[in-house]
Amino acid sequence: MELESINSGPTAKLPILKLESLDSIFNRLQKIVSRLAILGVVIAQEDLNSKFLSSLPHKWNTHVVVWMNKSEVETMSIDDLYNNFKIVEQKVNKSVGGRITGKGTLKNDNLDFEDVYFVNELKFNLFSVSQMCDKKNYVLFTDTECLVLSPNFKLPDENQILLKIPRNDNMYSFDMKNIVPKESLTCLVSNATLDESMLWHIILGKQHRASCKSKVLNPITKPLFMLLMDLFGPTFVSSLMHKKYCLVVTDDYGFTWIFFLTTKDETSEILENFIKEIENLVDLKVKIIRSDNGTEFKNKVMDDFCREKGIKREYSVARTPQQNGVAERRNRTLIEVARIMLADSNLPTTFWAEAVSTACYVQNRVLVVKPHNKTPYELFRGFKPALSFMRPFGCHVTILNTLDSLGKFDGKGDEGFFVGYSLSSKAFRVYNTGTNGEKKKTFCCTQSTRKEKQTSY
Repeated sequence: MELESINSGPTAKLPILKLESLDSIFNRLQKIVSRLAILGVVIAQEDLNSKFLSSLPHKWNTHVVVWMNKSEVETMSIDDLYNNFKIVEQKVNKSVGGRITGKGTLKNDNLDFEDVYFVNELKFNLFSVSQMCDKKNYVLFTDTECLVLSPNFKLPDENQILLKIPRNDNMYSFDMKNIVPKESLTCLVSNATLDESMLWHIILGKQHRASCKSKVLNPITKPLFMLLMDLFGPTFVSSLMHKKYCLVVTDDYGFTWIFFLTTKDETSEILENFIKEIENLVDLKVKIIRSDNGTEFKNKVMDDFCREKGIKREYSVARTPQQNGVAERRNRTLIEVARIMLADSNLPTTFWAEAVSTACYVQNRVLVVKPHNKTPYELFRGFKPALSFMRPFGCHVTILNTLDSLGKFDGKGDEGFFVGYSLSSKAFRVYNTGTNGEKKKTFCCTQSTRKEKQTSY
């Protein structure tokens, strides 16, 4: 069969065969590991799992992203990881699913069916009794059919009503304790209370995760009072500086800082240095740090540092990322914006770190925070940022060559493209592709007319 892709280097994927199954990929990986072991080469468990995940076909992308962000993927055996994917594969093969692709209205002579969902995968139509009743219609079931009656319908005799069941949260439930059953009467929930009936309702698939209500009024009045942080990675492709993780730190005013890491172990040291530096620069103290339960945040080094600084630690509940929603949403926004910037500029994925950094830089200066109606930069720094110097990410640039010894008639310009803004000087960051198409693969900064008082944050 034809090979689809093959790479080399430390982040290499296994060569993926078209239509290759999960079992085939796992078996090939096992053979490669065995051959390397004979040669005395040992692959770390985290790298082995990462290679397996990155070698799966595109249909597994959603599950791969989920597993890449789980902490246990670093220590889990390759067999356990494979078994987890096999379980998912079996469930997918057995299930028949679909998604809503449209919504419309159906009409007949007497009734309009509004907000009707279209699911192409369904082979039959579903009827919602509660929606019909919401329109003040009456619904009557017999042993042969279901009748939808007009709002003007009235029972000829109230004595014909044998049982009334109240509606609660779109479910008709009642307590049968007040009913005396006959000897021949059998009921599934004859001894169940109303709460137990709701439990059956949940067990049978009606349960959903409750959303966290947003704060009506933010009680925080100063920057740095609370820092919300999250880490994403490892990415499939290393950045130009060989980074695979990104640490995102956001204060409750929306100002965001990002740091790129080679491994998660660098998190504690980076946070310590960052908090000391930012407190010194703005003369304010960090009061609270909120994060998930990842070991990069929840460890002895960070505990000792926060205890010494008097910083309170807050953690989101396991598998409840909405409790750290500010950091999670900022992570997602940065990734999505960076993806669009790379696609628009036609730059390779290797520049993902530069795209994320530029997205963060721009969002700090253009997004408006409610209810203050100011940008995070203005709330944090106290004055409006300059925007006239900004350029499109990936745009073509010409760089004045002042480093090489050039002859009187040699060209002084090098070709390159714009990849961001310097945080340590008044300069743009560009990727210099050199002259005559020969790539230098080095970053350089060019002078600009930026008019900000400081450029560090």
